[in-house]
Amino acid sequence: MKLKALIVLLLCSVATAQHPMDFVPDDAIGLLVINDGSAINSILQTVDAQSGMASATPDVLETFLSQYIDNPNAIDFTSEVLVILEPTITAPGQKPAGMFGPMPHFMVVCKAKDGQTLKANKASGLTTEALKDGWFIATGATKWSTRTSEKLSPIVEKLPETNVALVIEFAAIWSKFSPIIQMTGGMAVSGLNSPGPDGVITPETKRAAKSAQSAFGNAMKEFADVKAITGGFDFEDFTAVVTFDIESISGKSPKIDNSSMIEMASSLASSGAQHAMSEKLTRKLMELDFEALQEFAGSAGDYANFITPAYRKLAELTELNVGSCDVSGEKGFTVAVLGEYSNQNEYMKLVPEVIVSSAEALEQYYSMELSTADASYKWNVSIMSDDAEYVDVMNAVVPKGTQVRFGKQGSDRIAMMFGPKNWKAFTSPHSSALAQVIKPHARNVEIDYAMSMNFGKFAVGVMEIDTIANGEDSRLSVKDSPSAKNSILFGTTETGTFIEIKSDLYGLATLVSELDIAE
Repeated sequence: MKLKALIVLLLCSVATAQHPMDFVPDDAIGLLVINDGSAINSILQTVDAQSGMASATPDVLETFLSQYIDNPNAIDFTSEVLVILEPTITAPGQKPAGMFGPMPHFMVVCKAKDGQTLKANKASGLTTEALKDGWFIATGATKWSTRTSEKLSPIVEKLPETNVALVIEFAAIWSKFSPIIQMTGGMAVSGLNSPGPDGVITPETKRAAKSAQSAFGNAMKEFADVKAITGGFDFEDFTAVVTFDIESISGKSPKIDNSSMIEMASSLASSGAQHAMSEKLTRKLMELDFEALQEFAGSAGDYANFITPAYRKLAELTELNVGSCDVSGEKGFTVAVLGEYSNQNEYMKLVPEVIVSSAEALEQYYSMELSTADASYKWNVSIMSDDAEYVDVMNAVVPKGTQVRFGKQGSDRIAMMFGPKNWKAFTSPHSSALAQVIKPHARNVEIDYAMSMNFGKFAVGVMEIDTIANGEDSRLSVKDSPSAKNSILFGTTETGTFIEIKSDLYGLATLVSELDIAE
């Protein structure tokens, strides 16, 4: 008898060992899993405290889950929390609801703290509640029953092993929502092509509306090609790491060779921001209708004045480029770009045309004047304004002796530098901040764009500039120079698109705290 009881207990333990994953329906089209939310909350609360600016809602997970659970403070975050999206099945004989049929509904699975009872937030559509082996289940379905299959739902197998894991069967969701988006988006785009107060549709408005229509159509095609999205949120110490793998239906054929990008990135001198951009992305960006974008953006779109036809000619020659940007009291504002070009000589011939076409915009918006220097492909930069206060600030940002310089490197590369005439923007190969972002993915991703950003370095530079410009009247200072590194990378893989975002949360919090003290 004791043996039989032992066998029963063993079988029961095996049957429940896969909780809560065995609650996930076989037809689930979305799954979010929070693993060890208590550890996540602890890290975020530490970051909050370090910033000295405690949030009114410091518990991010409770705030997020409050849309599904009435009393999220009763959730036991030492256990998994599941948020599931599944199709709504219409009962036999029941009429479909709405123009587009029944919409998918949510299902939430979690555990309550000892002595607590969880309640579903009815406003979110979770109308049915159940309790199974200590797990609280709330769903938008009219009823819930235990799965009978011994195998886990197919969507569970796709989950990444991260603190927070996400899988979205995008194609299934898109098939349901695309007609709605097509209808509402089409109406919104059509509304852009409206006459002004005089009843006339201007050519600029027509061009902007046409550009928006084209962009909307391209976006719809891109979305229609997405099969699934897998996402992960993790911590490396106090650095948040977010990744997305976007699987395409059509498949991809990437040409994975990032050796030149790494080599060029490794030559960048230390700076607050560094980036790398592929030929493919450069060409796509230059295909944008900048005049139409400026029409949409209004005064905020003045940047489009810098994108002259000469720039487009340069883009046609561009194969790959890396760049850096920095600000400091010693050098002011500096920019450096190193690119590979299909025709080095043709590019250099176009440089004067680009400078001339940019001069008017630089003078109009920044009171900068360009004049020919004592050597080819060099221009002196000076500030011309009747506003003495503005001149003081701009002379700190663009110190006297600043030049724009172009020069050949090897047989197919050209360097551009905006900064002091003796400034060395490129160094011997080293592990630059940008190279550190690229290298971990160099063998698996055809990288289209990568960027590293250190807000701490920028903050210190801005303060140095302010001190130079305002002297004793400067109100900005910082007793430390905390590192606050962030990065982003995306590109093409064999299955689709990969995206990675990293943010040093503790470093940012420290910077916020130091800036607060400085003020």
